[in-house]
Amino acid sequence: MGMVWLDLRVAARGLVKAPGFTAVVALTLALGIGATTGVFSALHAALLASLPYQEPDRLVLGRRTQDGRVGAWVSMLDYLDYREQTTSFSSLATTPWGSFRVSSTGGDRPERINAQMVSYNLFSTLGVAPPLGRTFSAEDGAPSPQGLAGSSAPMQLPSVGLISYGYWQKRFAGSPDVLGRSLTLAGQAVTVIGVMPEGYRFRDDADVWLPMQRGPGEARRFHNWLVVGRLKPGVELAAAQAEIDAISSRLASTYPESNRGKGLLLAPLHDSLVQDLRPGVLLIMAAVALMLLIASGNVASLLLARGVTRRNELAMRVALGASRTRLVRQLVTESLVLALVGGLAGLVVAGALQRVLPALLGFDALAITSLRLDWRILGFASVVSLLTGVLVGLVPALRSTRIAPFEELKGAGTRTATSGSGARLRMGLVAAQVTLSLVLLVGSSLLIRSFAKLVRTDLGFDPDNLLTASLSLPPQQYASDEARIQFFEELLAGVRALPGVTAAGMIDRPPIYSPGGDIYVWTPDKPPKDRGLGQTSLSRRVLPGYFAAMRMPLVAGREIEPGDRTGTPPVLVINQTMARTLFGTESPLGRKVVVDMGGDDPVTFDVVGVVADARVSRVGSAPYLTMYHSYYQFPRASLTLAIRSAADPQELTGALRELVWRRDKDIPIEELATMKAAIRSSTLAQQTLAGTVTSFSLLALLLAAVGLFGVLAYQVNERRHEIGIRMALGARPGHVLTAILGQGLKVTGVGLGAGVVAGLALTRLMEGLLYEVAATDPASFLGAAACLLAVALLACLAPSLRALRIQPMTALHYE
Repeated sequence: MGMVWLDLRVAARGLVKAPGFTAVVALTLALGIGATTGVFSALHAALLASLPYQEPDRLVLGRRTQDGRVGAWVSMLDYLDYREQTTSFSSLATTPWGSFRVSSTGGDRPERINAQMVSYNLFSTLGVAPPLGRTFSAEDGAPSPQGLAGSSAPMQLPSVGLISYGYWQKRFAGSPDVLGRSLTLAGQAVTVIGVMPEGYRFRDDADVWLPMQRGPGEARRFHNWLVVGRLKPGVELAAAQAEIDAISSRLASTYPESNRGKGLLLAPLHDSLVQDLRPGVLLIMAAVALMLLIASGNVASLLLARGVTRRNELAMRVALGASRTRLVRQLVTESLVLALVGGLAGLVVAGALQRVLPALLGFDALAITSLRLDWRILGFASVVSLLTGVLVGLVPALRSTRIAPFEELKGAGTRTATSGSGARLRMGLVAAQVTLSLVLLVGSSLLIRSFAKLVRTDLGFDPDNLLTASLSLPPQQYASDEARIQFFEELLAGVRALPGVTAAGMIDRPPIYSPGGDIYVWTPDKPPKDRGLGQTSLSRRVLPGYFAAMRMPLVAGREIEPGDRTGTPPVLVINQTMARTLFGTESPLGRKVVVDMGGDDPVTFDVVGVVADARVSRVGSAPYLTMYHSYYQFPRASLTLAIRSAADPQELTGALRELVWRRDKDIPIEELATMKAAIRSSTLAQQTLAGTVTSFSLLALLLAAVGLFGVLAYQVNERRHEIGIRMALGARPGHVLTAILGQGLKVTGVGLGAGVVAGLALTRLMEGLLYEVAATDPASFLGAAACLLAVALLACLAPSLRALRIQPMTALHYE
């Protein structure tokens, strides 16, 4: 132990005497180790750590299968049958994949909040208990929100609910007497019976949780729920799957029209929740790991160069009796000290990354809103620091201690290391850095090109100068269809009269903001064997003027008109994809489409128009079958305004609020934002991934350039005597410049060649993250190589020009 402390003191003293060298190495390692540690903490929290629920390893997620295809949603009636018949689960719960918006009044101002319907036993299944109050019991609840799709009757909410910790603080200021107080949701009183723990969430944010029970209008062909189960102690997943398969077979026999070929696939809950996050997180982890390798190569090169300058010192120690093992141990100790100093500084970098990564990478679904430096992360940082210290220090130590003391001392001052295996090793390290940098640059280039294609996608509508605002009428005050229609018609007329408004329309589910909403459709001459297995189409309700406001071109026929009201034949405007799918090359105008609106009998519509395809659900999704109903014929309580203005649409927000609240002060306005903001939000994940990987790639490029510059600058300094002799013998400056540049570019060329091969092999792993860009995209490879070559040329230029300034007599006199 005494020798260890001695080595540490000697190492610290030597590094203090070289503050510039120490600072450069420590900073380089801090960037590499810090970034690796920060991203590892995110990877650990998302992919490795257990979910924040009781005994999470026993939790499973059930996903519907249909003829071997895996979906997500399960019908309410199927869930109830699984729950009643299974013996493998201690509890089986259900919840929608996301939340729904509901108006809340009675506070300082009306607002729209996130509510979520859950089975009464969801929280007990997850093992989450409220710190204040109680969870739901089997007696709590009301009919579920899945009712008749064509019905305009207001949704009946349960009489009790749980609220989130955040909403408790916001609405009730954290008052402990919140239990028993009422919330007015959608015009109905809901009594608060509990407050959920701080930070709790499951899949989606919610302010209020409401218990659901089986209600009227349920049908096995409607799949809107997720199944979450807790396995009984000692029950394996395979055994539970076998029992569920047997139940599925019985349901298929009992209900062949809706359950033929239908099953339920069980998977660990954690794996199901992280499957969308895993590719992006692993890609970023790979990027920082490559960056750490590049940083380590830089440090190894610096240590090799420093070892050459210390050969006289090391020879003196050998002459005084020091063994080679003793010298190697001392030099490795120095590199370990540097790595640990870099690791400590890297914790600052890691801490900064931990504050931004959860939000950037979308960890909300896992209830992860922040990361912390616990013992696992500190242990990882320590291991990485130690391994890095050994990695960058061992080879330079072995190289530096391979000396002959007598020859070294006799020739001290004239010894160089510009040739032989030492120079080749340093050049090899630089070539490896170039290779790794090219792989990172290619990856970031692919992501950037993919994101650029995504944001340039033809949406089928014009998002410029377009403002959206969602409104939901209190169902008790606007219980009749006539009252709702009158309110929205008058509001739309008022909006169109506002200064600067050029067009306005309304829709129940605006594009990008509100995806989903698909129902079964068919033509009268080709009815499906059962409704639950047919073709689906996205369904939207619009008021006249919507297509003009969105600038969605009408391809054939007419739009929805004011005369398309109750009492007239139901009409549809369909998109081009739906027209091709249902009618092929024939004109769809005047043809019939049968739509399953949720009742016992489907509704037959007349096709009156065809509108151009639009990206309705997601920016990157292909156009899907979409149909537009007349709101007059199927009114609902919620609609979204689409307002096109001549100037900045944000200038209309104040006037719009005043217009709405002048008519009814209890109507909340939500999602009051431009359509461009919605598009930016929908592409944020791709933008974040591309930006994060690019940031690490540019840092790696800088490190590689610094490494190339350092090696060439060192070699120019070591070759001063040689260059002086050449110039004294008549070598032209151009020859000297070409020799130095050629040496650097040769190393760069080797690294680029290896990088292209490695890139072709590794970027194929990114195919699932790319949009309309091939993993072998030539433009990405050529662009990355050109960028790296340009940076390498600049890095080589400065040492080469420095060589030209060497005066022959001065160099020879110095030597």
